[in-house]
Amino acid sequence: MVKLDYCDYDGVSILYDAHPVAARYGERGETFEYSVAGDLCKLMNAQEAAAFGMRAGGELVAEVVVGGAAKGLDCGVVKTTGAMVLAGWHAFTMACDCDGGVLESVWNGRFEVPAGRYRVFVDRRFDEHDAATGVTITMTADDTPIEQPYDAVPGGDGFF
Repeated sequence: MVKLDYCDYDGVSILYDAHPVAARYGERGETFEYSVAGDLCKLMNAQEAAAFGMRAGGELVAEVVVGGAAKGLDCGVVKTTGAMVLAGWHAFTMACDCDGGVLESVWNGRFEVPAGRYRVFVDRRFDEHDAATGVTITMTADDTPIEQPYDAVPGGDGFF
């Protein structure tokens, strides 16, 4: 298990492989349009990212588990080289638009997993005032196809 402190002030978190995103927005120079339905869902459908809503967000603790029982929201499939990143929407958009797809180290969201294809499940935690307090992300090896293309963030709960 990996534990990460990260910021999700906008209420949507993105888990992605560092290399394809850097290639897309850095090397190939694609333009990032700041669109959840466009840019983010495009990455999700390409299996380069998984995303989930965290309502009002804030300072969060994430526990990432590789393997184990799937629990929570099914948030997508990520094919990874092993170089994973977890970021809130603000840090993710800055990386894609201004930094060639590379998350600045100040955001603290980088970690390693064995290379492979994983289905991502997210168990979100909220306090009595419905504020996000943390999340457990379970990555399970999976080779089943995505049934329908993503057009929204799982768990957006009306925030995204």
